[in-house]
Amino acid sequence: MKLQTLWLFVMLISASWATAQDCTYILEGTVKDYHDNSSLELATIYVESLQKTVSTDANGYFILKGLCTGTYNLSIAHIDCEPKKITVDLTGSQKIEILLEHHVEDLQTIQVIADVHDDHSNTQATTRIKKEILQNFSGATLGDALTSVAGVSSLKTGNSVVKPVVHGLYGSRVAIVHDGIRQQDQEWGIEHAPNIDVNTANSIQVIKGASALRYGGDAIGGTIVIEPARIISKDTLSGSIISQLQTNGRGGSITGSINNYRKSGWYQQATVTYKRLGDYDAPDYVLSNTSSETAAFNLGLGFKTFEFGADLKYSYYESSLGILRASHIGNAADLVRSINSGTPTVINDFTYDIDVPRQEVAHHSLRFSAFKRFAGLGK
Repeated sequence: MKLQTLWLFVMLISASWATAQDCTYILEGTVKDYHDNSSLELATIYVESLQKTVSTDANGYFILKGLCTGTYNLSIAHIDCEPKKITVDLTGSQKIEILLEHHVEDLQTIQVIADVHDDHSNTQATTRIKKEILQNFSGATLGDALTSVAGVSSLKTGNSVVKPVVHGLYGSRVAIVHDGIRQQDQEWGIEHAPNIDVNTANSIQVIKGASALRYGGDAIGGTIVIEPARIISKDTLSGSIISQLQTNGRGGSITGSINNYRKSGWYQQATVTYKRLGDYDAPDYVLSNTSSETAAFNLGLGFKTFEFGADLKYSYYESSLGILRASHIGNAADLVRSINSGTPTVINDFTYDIDVPRQEVAHHSLRFSAFKRFAGLGK
């Protein structure tokens, strides 16, 4: 009997509290375009806790009546818009303004038109190497991949030291921009090549002519722009493994990449490459001390929505390259003897060892970037 009395008392207290709660609040507002601040008609506002939906009128206006004090989760949607969710803490009648990204498809179209415009500029000649072609050069160097473009050749001073040459110019006369960062290692001397893993590129642009100067006043030969994979704002997990073997050098390379994208805007990217080759062979003898070993990895973490985003990327490239032992001379007499010998003066058995003379490279790159869009102002 006492338990029933206590239960009845609790029910009466709850009913009295519900009756006393003020549920006369009004939530009203407008839904507008993020870009031009125009009103969006027939946008739907769904209140999850009430399972109630209202639509905006011709002026983008909506109103919700009879609301109580509390927290409400609203889902806003409109045709051709990116859906948006917001949380409103209601302690009284309130008026809000909601901005929606109304030109998602139009923005993609504008981006495509911009590329077409650049390709047809009278002062600019642009050639793009797509990912499908770059995969064929997975075990090669950036300089090797660029030779597939008309007007681009290569300058080789070793089995893996390949510098791109655009219209006869190279080094500091050809700018290389990798994911927004200017690479200058190929400018140190004729024996230095770009320290870039070609597997990290989604596409490569070779820009010739006056428009290449936008990347630097010294880029009179042209500019090579290496572009990473595009960020996808939806739940996606993708990856790939590419392996390559070659008989000359008796080795090969393997590359693995993984990309994890979230609809919330978070994403992670990683690419790892390893390459190992032994001494190269001429038809009749071994080119001693031409072995090479290369390791590279790229890591990226970021967050991206339409209104704001930021990312942090780190890359590391390490390479050890053997230099043909017979090419190392001490004086002019050694040079004359090497030229007249017809064959290298040093010929050893095949090996994967990298002895002196050799070149060792370790290249670090760290980049942080962020952006914010302001309604009516820009990015």
